[in-house]
Amino acid sequence: AEQHTPNAYFTDEFRCPVHADDLSAGLLALAGRPDVVGPLHVAGPELVDRFELAVRFAHHAGVGAFADAIRSSTIADSGLVRPARVELDVAAAAAIGIRCRPVSAVLASA
Repeated sequence: AEQHTPNAYFTDEFRCPVHADDLSAGLLALAGRPDVVGPLHVAGPELVDRFELAVRFAHHAGVGAFADAIRSSTIADSGLVRPARVELDVAAAAAIGIRCRPVSAVLASA
């Protein structure tokens, strides 16, 4: 197997990124809700791979010209053992009014 390229972003590792402002607003809302018990996922609703997130952020930061220099790899090529797809179900949070913006909306608005 090919060795993992250091400082490369995985194309097969998916997460639900959340903006810190959205997360903190959700946590503050929960602080006032003692009736809400049990697990509750407060996260972004958009599943994005790490490489795509890095490229999007480069464009957002105004350094899109460098996006081609961002290196990609895969978990398999790295030899690492880690979850590839961590998708959180945010339906319960949304049902009580806690909604985080998707990555595309956060990057478009800032």
